[in-house]
Amino acid sequence: MLDIVPASTSTSPSRGPATPQQRRDDGPCGGARLVLCGDLEIESRTPAYVVIVHTVTSRRLKLTTAAFDLAMRFQAPAATLEIANTSGLRAAVERLVGAGVLVDPDAADVGGASSRRLRNAVPYRFCNAPAWQDRTSAPHLVIVGIPYDLGSDRGCRMSPLRIRERSLGFAYRTDAAGEFPLGWFDANRGLRILRGATMADIGDIHVEYSESRAALYERVDRVLSSELPDQAVLLAIGGDIVAGLAVAAHMNARMPVSIVRLVVSQAASPHNDIDVRSGDATGDIEHVFSIAPSGIRRQLRSDAVSTLVMDADALALQHADEIVRSLRIESAIHLSIDLTCPMEGVATGAVMASWRREVGPLILAMGRAHRIVSIDLVGLPDDAQGAVASTVACHLALTALSAAHDRV
Repeated sequence: MLDIVPASTSTSPSRGPATPQQRRDDGPCGGARLVLCGDLEIESRTPAYVVIVHTVTSRRLKLTTAAFDLAMRFQAPAATLEIANTSGLRAAVERLVGAGVLVDPDAADVGGASSRRLRNAVPYRFCNAPAWQDRTSAPHLVIVGIPYDLGSDRGCRMSPLRIRERSLGFAYRTDAAGEFPLGWFDANRGLRILRGATMADIGDIHVEYSESRAALYERVDRVLSSELPDQAVLLAIGGDIVAGLAVAAHMNARMPVSIVRLVVSQAASPHNDIDVRSGDATGDIEHVFSIAPSGIRRQLRSDAVSTLVMDADALALQHADEIVRSLRIESAIHLSIDLTCPMEGVATGAVMASWRREVGPLILAMGRAHRIVSIDLVGLPDDAQGAVASTVACHLALTALSAAHDRV
């Protein structure tokens, strides 16, 4: 929290115009011109405090009302000594500068910088996990939302919000010391998963819906390059398949990956093959496998889709470990879970719940056989009614994170 010393209680006397010597003694702000940063938004306000969010960095700041009022006096560029005429106020200004609330008007886009905005703050964090601090904290699991849905026939930009809200029922808990994560109990397997796995939620990657897809890929790459620790497992919550492909492209730049897509309905994503083959961001990914009710397909970088590897009946009969071995993957895996379903309303949740029971063992088998470095959970329709669909999405996310981290 930032605080100030109100002028009415300061013991320092007011002064007239500062002399050159006084300006040298006034600290780093001195007579510098400052202005209120244009990338701030008010999140909440009480008589005593104001919580603001920096929309570029997604950082939250809690200011006293006095500190907020002081910052508001810099809505137009002004010299520090014109506004802060006591040592206490100048110290408060320096803290506002250090927090990014006040900036140099000659070096900043003071009107706002949506083109520079990388991340947005979110009202809920996945499983109520801690908010992201910095890369040095090195959590085992990192969560990010990408609410992009312009590559889908059904809107799904609200999915990150809905899944995070539903995940609050799967709360991230630690021991009494607040240091050791307790994980979750998986009733299907009868064991505790993700025990000791630390988790942090970055928030949402900013999306400008009028921009090109390449601009989204670039922003995803910038955020993950600066924020994602090398050994962390990433869960990206979309949005549609385009969000997942942007993540896969970034991970493939770090190390060769193959995409394995689990699709709830083959008919749900008629354009996905085109997106995967022709997207510039994924051009270097060698293998893409789609596992859907119609069977397994193997897709090559040469834009040719091979013949059917396994039909649906054979897929149902084979053990999950045998299916994974049949893919003959030699690289790490980006696991894509596509929840797009062509059915309207409550049927979506029923279809997904049945599908989860089928793909759960397959996800775990992939984790035992290969290193899963990243996961996307995409395509949950905004118009899916009830809580079943988002609850199933949370189960799938935790299963996939367990497959990647626990590998049992």
